[in-house]
Amino acid sequence: SNCLVRYAGVGGVAALELRASDAILRDCQIRDSAQTGISLVGAVRPTLERITVTQSGGYAVWQSPQASPTYRHLALTGNRVNAIGTNGNADADATWDVSEASTVILVDGYSGVWAGRTLTIAAGSEIRFIENGQFEARGLVLAEGASARPITFTSALTQPQPGAWQGIEVFPTGRLTLTHASIDYGGSPGGRAIGAGTDAQVSIRDSRIRRGGGEAVHASNARVVISGSALYSNSFGVVNDTPALAVDARHNFWGAPSGPYHPTLNPDGLGDGVSNGVLFDPWIEGTPDSMSDLAVVAVSGPASGQPGQTVPITFSVTNNGLPTTAGAWTDSVYLSNDMRYDLSDRLIGRVSHAGALAAGQGYSASLSAPLPVGPMGEAWILVVADSRRALADCNRENNKRASDMPLQF
Repeated sequence: SNCLVRYAGVGGVAALELRASDAILRDCQIRDSAQTGISLVGAVRPTLERITVTQSGGYAVWQSPQASPTYRHLALTGNRVNAIGTNGNADADATWDVSEASTVILVDGYSGVWAGRTLTIAAGSEIRFIENGQFEARGLVLAEGASARPITFTSALTQPQPGAWQGIEVFPTGRLTLTHASIDYGGSPGGRAIGAGTDAQVSIRDSRIRRGGGEAVHASNARVVISGSALYSNSFGVVNDTPALAVDARHNFWGAPSGPYHPTLNPDGLGDGVSNGVLFDPWIEGTPDSMSDLAVVAVSGPASGQPGQTVPITFSVTNNGLPTTAGAWTDSVYLSNDMRYDLSDRLIGRVSHAGALAAGQGYSASLSAPLPVGPMGEAWILVVADSRRALADCNRENNKRASDMPLQF
């Protein structure tokens, strides 16, 4: 702690090399290094906190792909490369976390994880790639962000063009889980932002794949599920080489309210295209960064009642998108035999909401509703937010929710 390392790095080595797993570096300055400022060698887990690296002849920080450091508040200025560089595949379980580092990881060539190993990328981290760089998932990759702390995979170029880097390739032994992640400018022209080979498994949820130079996703005899995501401004959307093993890409936004283009199944779709063997209907008509997104998050009522009895019901709604554009809308309450909304469900009440709803804001509502007369046995209370479609809502699938337990009567 409170140290200064200056003018080091003779013979091409780093000014400071951390090879001990429990190394701790705090409140230090690394200045005027001939090559790399700090190098993390092997499967180490050091702590670097409030570190300044300046005027290095190479990368400010370089880490082995299998390193799992803790970074907090790095100041990287005046170096040849002001980033944390890495290259190659991790041959041990590792975690990449630059969410509090005040910088990014820069993949210099290719990087990822070998088969039989797990690479976790922490929420809030940003991974950038040099031109034609690639990420390889030969083992398990867990990139699970959060709505307020997404994970970003993007180009290192100042003004990137679509296809600035090759993308993410999931090999036959690979597994990839993406949640609240953005993959931008991947898929070199004629390539793909995400490729999945034979027996690969890919799960993409609440994420964005955009501005790709080729296909957003290409599957070849792989198990691929994409939901609640946005695929747009790519040369093409999803290609499946093996239609017998369908890609499940339902409940996604494709760049246009009319959905993805398919020459026979959706010829009027103006969004990114899909091949045969891709399930895409229903789709989302917009994205949370362009429309509101009401979601029913809780529904409750009594455990039992009598036909004709008036019962109390409460529910809660949250806006996951932009502020609502309409000042009033109606939520409807039904009894459902199977927890899924359809025309056979019995309407038992409506609640009007007045006033705009900001992004992230929610409300709770309640009503006293009469149970229908006649035998039912059991039924779930089901709420449909904005049932009359007064709002421009990007995802109407989450407008509906049933109670966790049925009502017995």
